[in-house]
Amino acid sequence: MYNRDIVFLDLPMQPTAIIGSAEVAFDLMDKRSNIYSNRPIFVLAKMIGWHFNTAAMPYSDLRRAHRRIFHQGFHKGAVNKYQPFQRQQTRVVLS
Repeated sequence: MYNRDIVFLDLPMQPTAIIGSAEVAFDLMDKRSNIYSNRPIFVLAKMIGWHFNTAAMPYSDLRRAHRRIFHQGFHKGAVNKYQPFQRQQTRVVLS
Protein backbone atom coordinates (compact mmCIF):
# COMPACT_ATOMS: atom_id res chain seq x y z
CA MET A 1 0.00 0.00 0.00
CA TYR A 2 2.66 2.53 1.04
CA ASN A 3 5.59 0.67 -0.54
CA ARG A 4 7.87 1.57 2.38
CA ASP A 5 10.02 -0.52 4.72
CA ILE A 6 8.99 1.53 7.76
CA VAL A 7 5.61 3.13 8.41
CA PHE A 8 5.10 5.32 11.47
CA LEU A 9 1.69 5.68 13.10
CA ASP A 10 1.13 8.42 15.64
CA LEU A 11 -1.49 6.67 17.75
CA PRO A 12 -2.78 8.34 20.92
CA MET A 13 -0.55 7.40 23.87
CA GLN A 14 1.40 4.89 21.74
CA PRO A 15 3.48 5.97 18.78
CA THR A 16 4.01 2.88 16.63
CA ALA A 17 6.47 1.93 13.90
CA ILE A 18 5.60 -0.90 11.52
CA ILE A 19 8.67 -2.55 10.02
CA GLY A 20 7.93 -4.19 6.70
CA SER A 21 11.08 -6.19 5.98
CA ALA A 22 13.33 -8.60 7.86
CA GLU A 23 16.41 -6.81 6.56
CA VAL A 24 15.34 -3.47 8.05
CA ALA A 25 14.25 -5.15 11.30
CA PHE A 26 17.65 -6.84 11.61
CA ASP A 27 19.43 -3.56 10.86
CA LEU A 28 17.44 -1.63 13.48
CA MET A 29 17.20 -4.23 16.24
CA ASP A 30 20.57 -5.95 15.95
CA LYS A 31 23.09 -3.63 14.37
CA ARG A 32 21.72 -0.45 16.01
CA SER A 33 20.35 -1.94 19.24
CA ASN A 34 22.38 0.45 21.41
CA ILE A 35 20.34 3.33 19.97
CA TYR A 36 16.89 1.77 20.36
CA SER A 37 17.27 -0.48 23.41
CA ASN A 38 16.58 1.86 26.25
CA ARG A 39 14.06 2.38 28.98
CA PRO A 40 11.45 5.09 29.01
CA ILE A 41 12.21 8.12 31.17
CA PHE A 42 10.25 7.88 34.39
CA VAL A 43 9.58 11.54 35.16
CA LEU A 44 7.78 10.75 38.41
CA ALA A 45 10.71 8.64 39.64
CA LYS A 46 13.03 11.56 38.96
CA MET A 47 10.68 14.00 40.72
CA ILE A 48 10.47 11.93 43.92
CA GLY A 49 14.19 11.16 44.00
CA TRP A 50 14.11 7.58 42.77
CA HIS A 51 16.34 8.27 39.76
CA PHE A 52 19.00 6.06 41.40
CA ASN A 53 16.70 3.01 41.08
CA THR A 54 18.45 0.52 38.80
CA ALA A 55 15.18 -0.64 37.24
CA ALA A 56 14.32 2.90 36.15
CA MET A 57 17.76 3.93 34.89
CA PRO A 58 18.44 4.34 31.18
CA TYR A 59 21.21 2.14 29.78
CA SER A 60 24.53 3.75 30.69
CA ASP A 61 27.82 3.06 32.45
CA LEU A 62 26.18 4.01 35.76
CA ARG A 63 23.40 1.46 35.23
CA ARG A 64 25.95 -1.23 34.36
CA ALA A 65 27.82 -0.44 37.60
CA HIS A 66 24.56 -0.67 39.59
CA ARG A 67 23.70 -4.02 38.00
CA ARG A 68 27.19 -5.39 38.69
CA ILE A 69 27.02 -4.39 42.37
CA PHE A 70 23.48 -5.75 42.71
CA HIS A 71 24.49 -9.05 41.13
CA GLN A 72 27.44 -9.45 43.52
CA GLY A 73 25.09 -9.47 46.50
CA PHE A 74 22.05 -11.21 45.06
CA HIS A 75 23.10 -13.88 42.57
CA LYS A 76 21.94 -17.44 43.24
CA GLY A 77 25.10 -18.50 45.04
CA ALA A 78 25.29 -15.38 47.24
CA VAL A 79 21.79 -15.73 48.65
CA ASN A 80 22.78 -18.67 50.88
CA LYS A 81 25.00 -16.45 53.02
CA TYR A 82 21.88 -14.52 54.16
CA GLN A 83 20.11 -17.59 55.56
CA PRO A 84 21.61 -17.45 59.10
CA PHE A 85 20.52 -13.82 59.48
CA GLN A 86 17.07 -14.56 58.04
CA ARG A 87 16.69 -17.49 60.43
CA GLN A 88 17.72 -15.33 63.39
CA GLN A 89 15.32 -12.54 62.45
CA THR A 90 12.51 -15.03 61.89
CA ARG A 91 12.99 -16.28 65.45
CA VAL A 92 12.88 -12.69 66.73
CA VAL A 93 9.62 -12.02 64.91
CA LEU A 94 8.03 -15.30 66.04
CA SER A 95 8.95 -14.76 69.68
